[in-house]
Amino acid sequence: MFIFIFLIINVQSYRIRQIQNESLEFQIPIEEETQILSLFQGRDSKLITNETLPFCQLKEINLIFETKRQHFENIVTMVHIRDGVILITSDYLLYLMKFNYQNFSGEFAKVQWKADFKELGLDSLTEMPQLLYCSTSNIGILFQTRGAILFSVQQMEQKAQKLQIRDLTEIKYRKERGVTKEYENYIFSCVGQDGLDIYKIIGNELHFIESISNTRFKDLAIIKVQNIIYLILLDQKESSISIYQMDVIKIRISLKFQQKFDEIKLEFIAIDNYQNNIFVVYKYHHKYICVEYLFTEKELLELNSFESFSKIKDVDTTEEFAILQGQNKHHIMFVTKFDGLQIMHTPQYTLLGAIDIDFFYLTNIDLTMSHLTDQNNFSMENFFFGSSKSGLFFTKFKYQEPYIICYPQPDQKNTQQNYQIIQNETIYIQSNLQNNVVLQRLTNITVFVLDDDQASYSKVVMYLGIPIGLSILLMGICFWFISKNKEIEKLETEITQIKSKKTSGLAVAVEFNTPQMIQIINSPYMPSPFSNTARVNVNTNLAKDNSMNIDG
Repeated sequence: MFIFIFLIINVQSYRIRQIQNESLEFQIPIEEETQILSLFQGRDSKLITNETLPFCQLKEINLIFETKRQHFENIVTMVHIRDGVILITSDYLLYLMKFNYQNFSGEFAKVQWKADFKELGLDSLTEMPQLLYCSTSNIGILFQTRGAILFSVQQMEQKAQKLQIRDLTEIKYRKERGVTKEYENYIFSCVGQDGLDIYKIIGNELHFIESISNTRFKDLAIIKVQNIIYLILLDQKESSISIYQMDVIKIRISLKFQQKFDEIKLEFIAIDNYQNNIFVVYKYHHKYICVEYLFTEKELLELNSFESFSKIKDVDTTEEFAILQGQNKHHIMFVTKFDGLQIMHTPQYTLLGAIDIDFFYLTNIDLTMSHLTDQNNFSMENFFFGSSKSGLFFTKFKYQEPYIICYPQPDQKNTQQNYQIIQNETIYIQSNLQNNVVLQRLTNITVFVLDDDQASYSKVVMYLGIPIGLSILLMGICFWFISKNKEIEKLETEITQIKSKKTSGLAVAVEFNTPQMIQIINSPYMPSPFSNTARVNVNTNLAKDNSMNIDG
């Protein structure tokens, strides 16, 4: 049963609709850690109380990881394709690897094809080339400072004898080439002091569109709203996050707005996003800071932040969380879906020597394996895959749902505390905030602490009463079976005696040990079952007898 009380509250530009659930009560022992409630699918939850010394707390959502490694030497860079990866090694070999879905416990990725790029005269691989994959065209692009080459991934998948390579002549020569990303057949490349180059893939060619110059961009995130592509750029020169908009129909680029930072000496590290949630990492003095923003077409709203003295060198964002990639330990920030209910807990994910981490959605690849779990309840739908100094790694993970745990102290005996659980149930907030109504469910809980005597009595009942009761029940069942077996044996003996007399031709006389019931029809004391009058008399007499018994 739910008690529905609707309240509409304005938070920034969106509304919250509150629903009051029925209250819950719990009794717990003293000086014992007791889990009273699990909040399944309640990842955006808070536990509120006015108690000065609360003995209950909310254990927030957590992630549990399991990692396997596969030896592979000299990996320089890799890129995620439809059901595997393409990678290049320091000895100029290009590999196509496919995931072994049916046997992740063994060799989780297998080499399907490789090509030797030594004859192409590439730049030194110490400059960290970048591999891009365009899913709509099924092509790969290898970028370096002096230019880029294009190749067909389809030919690699078909295990062609010769891989056709196309030198992209329209790529502008730059002294420096930083982060380069592909989005819906557009290529965006940060090129140091030359700003940002923008290209479009048409067939097997790259065509230069435009540059944003006179500044230095470290990294970028890309968001599309209808026919407008928004470029969220880390502008190192201006010490700001600069938002540019590009009309994909008119191919026109203009500055929309900037988010300035007061700290002049900050150093941008990386940026990534999932839809409108953007994670920005920068360094200020000796501290690394990751800030989560909500993108709107007018401003960036700060939602959450995380600080660490450990190095953060990259960020990769998924639907549920962002991986802050460090040297050996990587922090997890959960994506904020509701402003005001940020998950502050940041689990750690340990992986030694990670170079590149990518996140894979298995359901986008093979729907027949959707919602599968292994023997340890790890999901087979989504996983991490990446390269490290020792080769490849594959990481499964599972969620540990939030729960409420209580641990009252001795001086809190026979006390009562009140709490309120807040859970949000609406899906993601979109850019047009004023159209969003967040459904917020409130549940009041009361927790009463039992004293030692009550707790001891409960334990005695549980540990002694229940076994004794079960023993008595089993003994009763055994006696019942024994008595029934004796009756069956006696009946079998009588039947045997009757059969023996029949076979001798003598008349059979049955002797009854108990008096037999004889029905007397139309007796004044026992009326006929067919007589309505008699029935009424009997019912009346019975009623009288009952009334006499009651009075007596």
